[in-house]
Amino acid sequence: MTASSSTPTASAPFGVSESTASRLVTGQLSALIEMSDDFVAVSNLDDSLSYLNAAGRRLLGIAADADLRGVSVLGLFSAAARARAAEFDAELAQQGSWRGTTALRHQHTAEDIPVAGGCYLVRHPTTGTVSGIATVFRDLRPARDANRVLRSQVAASHAVARFNQLALTCGVAELSTEAVRMIDALYPSLMNGILQLDPTGTTLVMTACTEPAFVGETAPIDKTSVTGRAVVLNRIVASHDIANDPDFADLTVAESYGRQSMLCCPITGPDGVWGVFGFSSSQPRVWTDDDQTFVSAIASTLGAVIRREALQLQLEHQALHDPLTSLPNRALLGATLDRALVAAAGRETAVAALLLDLDDFKLINDTLGHDVGDQLLQNVALRLRETAPAGATVARLGGDEFVVVCEAMAEPQAEALAERLQASLRREMELAGRRLVVRTSIGVAVAHGRALPEDPLLGRADIAMYAAKRERRSGYRLFDVSMLEETRHQLGLAQRLRTALRKGHIEAHYQPIVDVATGRVCALEALARWTDEGRAVAPDEFIAVAEQTGMIHDLGEVVLRRVVQDVQTWGDVEELRVTVNASAAELCREGFAERTVAIIGEGRHRLDRFGIEITESMLLGDDPVTLGNLRALREAGISLLIDDFGTGYSSLGYLSRFPVADVLKIDRSLLDCDERNGRVVAAVVGVGHAFDLRVCAEGVETAEQLRMLEELGCDAAQGWHLGRPVPSAQVPSVLGR
Repeated sequence: MTASSSTPTASAPFGVSESTASRLVTGQLSALIEMSDDFVAVSNLDDSLSYLNAAGRRLLGIAADADLRGVSVLGLFSAAARARAAEFDAELAQQGSWRGTTALRHQHTAEDIPVAGGCYLVRHPTTGTVSGIATVFRDLRPARDANRVLRSQVAASHAVARFNQLALTCGVAELSTEAVRMIDALYPSLMNGILQLDPTGTTLVMTACTEPAFVGETAPIDKTSVTGRAVVLNRIVASHDIANDPDFADLTVAESYGRQSMLCCPITGPDGVWGVFGFSSSQPRVWTDDDQTFVSAIASTLGAVIRREALQLQLEHQALHDPLTSLPNRALLGATLDRALVAAAGRETAVAALLLDLDDFKLINDTLGHDVGDQLLQNVALRLRETAPAGATVARLGGDEFVVVCEAMAEPQAEALAERLQASLRREMELAGRRLVVRTSIGVAVAHGRALPEDPLLGRADIAMYAAKRERRSGYRLFDVSMLEETRHQLGLAQRLRTALRKGHIEAHYQPIVDVATGRVCALEALARWTDEGRAVAPDEFIAVAEQTGMIHDLGEVVLRRVVQDVQTWGDVEELRVTVNASAAELCREGFAERTVAIIGEGRHRLDRFGIEITESMLLGDDPVTLGNLRALREAGISLLIDDFGTGYSSLGYLSRFPVADVLKIDRSLLDCDERNGRVVAAVVGVGHAFDLRVCAEGVETAEQLRMLEELGCDAAQGWHLGRPVPSAQVPSVLGR
């Protein structure tokens, strides 16, 4: 710390004369200071250290022979103390001294060392001018540590401390017995006991007592008895002389136990009052504050153990059960299934596992909200429990996956159960004012006796479930070994797709979209293409894998970036529009529109040159994230194309409620040149034009189809008759360049 030399004269430090103070580092006083256990330092007015005694060096971890010339005194203090240096200096300058607590800093470990003491101005004995600052501190840690030890010793000597120690390892029953025994040794003239509320909550039952004969006795709960009043009021209740106490008219309990004075304290469990603990005497007795404190401490510890046991049971339940549905979780299911398989091996019976996955649960969750999704899962759990046979285990694996495990069940019975489960879940559910029908895909696997499968039973049920999803929605499949090869193929494909995305091996091919009236190419649709180990993988195959594994977002971004790069290589095609497909998973993800705009912006292209194609089914529902992304894309200038129009439902209502689309694309299935389909195409063209939208037909493969579209007034068309998808390098030739 520093101080101005113009500071007024202050009292001499250490209670000695100024002439002595000026010779702190010399003579006998110097030797005395060196022998002191306190930190003593003297500094110059420029904050440089001029002296530090041996105790100070030890305290700060400074070697005895270390050269301290030029060392800053301020640097010996903790960071917090240094931050208040200005305050210390101001007080020192004004008062001539500073006293209080602060902290020094160990020079090697950087540990803060709490100290108490003071800083004092040192004046020249002749001139009276300030020549330095003397600092004396005492280490507070020894006193602090001594107090802690003392408190521990006092606490350890108490019966309550011993009881609390016992409570760490004992359960309620054992602790209750020990409490009665221990307290009886401390208060041999008193009877003590513990009473617990019965399940009805109307009666107290003695569970532990100094007099074993009283265990099992009951007492009513009302304000006319000491025990009852303690429960009703939920506080300590004392009576020094029950027979003459006007608060306690009912003497039945007291007289039956031969008690004339009682002190009772409620014991608090997890759901309120659990029971009471109390003292009683056969003679009138004045209960002191110490008595009440002791009883309260014992009751508090008992309550803590009771709540701990309840919490342990709760945690055990939570660890093994799903919190939303209260069904067994994966851990409990695994243990149950292991036991069932071992038992089946011993009895040579079968164990069936049915794994259910809710179709379109994510769409319901995203569209109607997570609260509705949670209610749906709870209703599904209830119906599964109601439908599963007695003795079956119904569990939730997580998300929208459930499992039913049945012992002594072979394939025919398991398949019949799968049909019953699906029928039960197909019944309408009313949630949040909406009627919903749950569709499921179920995989069934059966293990027979000693011929247990090498692969886990649940794994086989999972494989069968995904086979059901691939082959027909809302169906079930019984596992067979041929599914293993398909699963391995899918896993390998997913791994290679992940590598292809990382290395940029996904390409874009472009199919021309032709203006029907002029025959000129007016747009290009970008289509993802992947060649895996020399084999062209069908888009439907790898896109399905991307959706199942969550890679669809990466795939969408990779394709869009490739398109942006390709457009730059085609030269001046300002009026040409390029469209890219987006999945439902991408559209319902926060920030999709912003990322799309940013990626296109990286290529310095006009946003209105790009379009996003969405399927008609994506227009169903009112998911706010999806709607927000569509609006943001349209407001940025990116056009929206509704793909496969005419194959879904609710399209007209949606177009009127959400008029942001630019183009309707007629699905290829409607282009068969028969009279009925011709009327459907004409209707779609009319709908599109009624909403001021352009209409484009997909899948044009013949000249006859093209003539029909021209006659019906369709604006644009695409298909192999007009041009197949081509790599980026061939686009200029497609455009006639």
